[in-house]
Amino acid sequence: MDLVIVGGGIVGAVTALLARWAHPEWQISILDRSLVGYGATAYSAYLDLPFGATQRKREYTIRSTQLYKELRRRVPGLPFSDLCAHVVHSTESTAKVLSCLTVAPRSDSEASLRAVRRALPDLLLSPNKRVLGDVPASRCLDQTLAQRLAVAFLEQPRGQCLEGVEVVDIAPREGQLEVVARDGRRIRSPRVALCAGPWLPGGFSHLGDPLQELRIKKIVALHIPLCPPPDAPVVYFFDEEAFLLPQLERRRWLASFRSEEWDCQPNPTELYLSPAEWSRARELFSPSFGGRLPEALGGRAFCDAYSTTGEPTVTPIEALPGCIALGGCSGSGIRLAPAMAERALELWN
Repeated sequence: MDLVIVGGGIVGAVTALLARWAHPEWQISILDRSLVGYGATAYSAYLDLPFGATQRKREYTIRSTQLYKELRRRVPGLPFSDLCAHVVHSTESTAKVLSCLTVAPRSDSEASLRAVRRALPDLLLSPNKRVLGDVPASRCLDQTLAQRLAVAFLEQPRGQCLEGVEVVDIAPREGQLEVVARDGRRIRSPRVALCAGPWLPGGFSHLGDPLQELRIKKIVALHIPLCPPPDAPVVYFFDEEAFLLPQLERRRWLASFRSEEWDCQPNPTELYLSPAEWSRARELFSPSFGGRLPEALGGRAFCDAYSTTGEPTVTPIEALPGCIALGGCSGSGIRLAPAMAERALELWN
């Protein structure tokens, strides 16, 4: 093998496809402990916003947007939908919002507020709140993006995807890296991409920095069964670190907000919204719907790896030359995956 990718989520799938296009002669394998596109990727909101809290995140966001345009051109039928986004913020946060956006707002505050009220006519805003926006964004209509990218990868020769293969160790062997699976299989390659998402710290922390610095944090969202209008925008609440994403095909809004639960186990099927989080969600999003939410609320909880800086990790493992860890996405794996994959390819060249 010329490249082994550990993890078949969005980061692993994008890495495989970009590596295939850049190096058609390489033998490439994706190994996943479950199924491609499952794990944290399956629970993601699949939202791409032109937004980054740090310079590095903004650079990754800009480059990923460019690469997604190329992916959409070369892989027809990817489930993307374009829409606009508006940012609700306090007057004190205006400068910070503008510094985080990677594109300039296309409308003033009054026009943005009108656009938000067309989608949320009962929206209640405090007097110190303003709206900036009409910036381009995109989302996925379903949760098949990683699977479709993996299929596009497999349509080319010299590639394979092995599901149900859990990697338990990586070690140097005779000038290469030996990837060891739980079932005893051993695969050698000069290059390994660790794209295991929230399983990175627990499964591979023994490999050393930077994996030991990653922590697992819960991510939560509410499903609000009120059908958005066809042209509804994303509404991002900057000060609250929350957003409302229209999912017209599901006749609902997805309401994402911040959880404060750290160091949880990376198994989405065992995570849930706590009573405190249900209460916090109602407090955050009731004002968007006139102060009252429907009783028939659903939700989701999963987790991701976070770095100490909140920035993604694309870092060589010092003890394993040729092994690169791609993670620490902080819940932004969909948005940042292409730029992270491109950076890994640069490091291997």
